Amino acid sequence: MFKGNSGKLNHNLIKFFGLFLSVSMLVSVFVQAAPMTEARAKKSKSTETATEEAEPAFVNEEGAKFTDSRIEYTVIVPATEETPGKVSVSGNTLKKKTQTVTIPEIVIYEGYKYFPYSIGDYAFVGSSFTSIVFEDDIYGIGEYAFAMSALESIEIPETVKEIGAGAFALSNSLKSVSIGRFTADIAHNAFSYCDSLTELTIASKNKNYAAVDGMILNKKKTLLISGAAAGGDIVIPATVKKLSAYAFEGNHKITSVDLGTLIKAIPEDTFYDCTALEKIVIGKAVTKISGNPFKYCTSLKSFEVDEENTKYRGAGPILYSKTGKTLYAYPSAKGSLALPSAVKTIGEYAFCGSGLTELSIPANIKSISKGAFYDCAELEEVTFEKRKITLYEDIASSEDMIFGNAMPYLVIVLPYSKDSNQAGSVEEKLKLNCPSTVIIVNK
Repeated sequence: MFKGNSGKLNHNLIKFFGLFLSVSMLVSVFVQAAPMTEARAKKSKSTETATEEAEPAFVNEEGAKFTDSRIEYTVIVPATEETPGKVSVSGNTLKKKTQTVTIPEIVIYEGYKYFPYSIGDYAFVGSSFTSIVFEDDIYGIGEYAFAMSALESIEIPETVKEIGAGAFALSNSLKSVSIGRFTADIAHNAFSYCDSLTELTIASKNKNYAAVDGMILNKKKTLLISGAAAGGDIVIPATVKKLSAYAFEGNHKITSVDLGTLIKAIPEDTFYDCTALEKIVIGKAVTKISGNPFKYCTSLKSFEVDEENTKYRGAGPILYSKTGKTLYAYPSAKGSLALPSAVKTIGEYAFCGSGLTELSIPANIKSISKGAFYDCAELEEVTFEKRKITLYEDIASSEDMIFGNAMPYLVIVLPYSKDSNQAGSVEEKLKLNCPSTVIIVNK
């Protein structure tokens, strides 16, 4: 049931809700067709009798499903005459007007007794109730179990051992969360994109986690796992040595972050889609920045890098290598841009999601890394001053494309060459790195 942590939460949800919407549309079609079918049946003079296939009788066995009070359960451990079984909440048909849901201490179905043991994957996704009551202990909350729900607060039972990936993600009404003493595994994105979440507490006797200023840390406070409830100007606790990937994913509340003096690495997508983030302070200890941790940070105006840092330097809204030869990140770029003459390499996803509309690639640029201009949806024209340039070629998905998800008629202007469109040419490499409708113009 529980599959551990997963990143890029919004991409996972897009895939899931694409399927969810498809199913919903099919259901809608059947509902609309029902009255017509009924009318035709009444008018029919046929003597044939339509028979409905009877639902299979409930069997008390692992994997069997049943519904009680509009909540669907799946049997985990079958019941016996002497001992109640165990079930997981696996779905629901609750009415939209339902405000409070109660998970009972025991469920009785077909004469068998069952203890609700866990909330399964997607069980209450998109639900409209605002509060939930647990009459007894449960031991796990699955992936996306309450994603996109209308929950306003939740006190997670102390016995819950695991909170799955995206368990409460995109629940914009969620303001407060209380986590008990026995929780041992919290997915880093369990509370991502919860824009109203400002209060997150963890029992002081929990041996695995601690909460500090809306951030979830390991008990020793050396690892920052999630900053989902943090907001405003934050300072990473001085004890923190390591950040989890996607730690602040989808946090639209933080405006500045001081990484402190002990952190040595910023993992890929640590600040993914932090659209309110304006300033990041990077200490001298940071020697590794993976990919671009600042994708879609479109308000980021200031990279403040300690002068003693030997690997990186900031220049207002741009993050460079110490030498200035590599441009690592410029997520807030807008309009027309000419790159500095000192830059030789454009890093991975450097301009991802930015508002660029026009771009000049000067002769000093020797290479462009994967996804460098991915999702620059307003980009209309790119001009290359020279043809001899190394472009990323190992394309596994559209996100790897340098100009992936760009304008449908992006114009790329190249210098004239009699060898245009030959094998190994810039044109050939650009076609790998652009949407299929890209126009390439030689001059």
